[in-house]
Amino acid sequence: MKHGRNSVAVATFLAIAGGLAAATALADEDDFKTRAPANATYAAACGMCHLAYPPGLLPAASWRAVLDGRADHFGVPLAPAPEVLAEIEAYLLANAGRAREGAAQSLRITEQAWFRHEHGERLQARAAGDPAIGRMSNCAACHRGAEQGRFDDD
Repeated sequence: MKHGRNSVAVATFLAIAGGLAAATALADEDDFKTRAPANATYAAACGMCHLAYPPGLLPAASWRAVLDGRADHFGVPLAPAPEVLAEIEAYLLANAGRAREGAAQSLRITEQAWFRHEHGERLQARAAGDPAIGRMSNCAACHRGAEQGRFDDD
């Protein structure tokens, strides 16, 4: 009988430890996704015009499409020096978020399913009507820590 109780205790411990490990992995994934850019070239080049978005906010295929479309980067032509482009590309692709199975690929962070879930229609309508926000891609209007990769609600 003693052997049976130990087995139950071990199984319970493993179940709890497994749950904690899964929760930690999700927290780590969220932290990774929104970590502030750690590449000075990317931060300077892209941050000149807009927030240098954390690379984990888009999957690699989306970053690749953004870079490939630099002749018309959301209405603005970009022509970075080849060595700058190579460094930015390597950084973004190495630190990209993971693609969700079955999710449509988009170039816009604001079109990602997780983004729409987090911000909801009411908030999107409010942003569109508030000149201080202007557009949903203006993260710093609502998230004071956006430059540091902090997007929490507090």
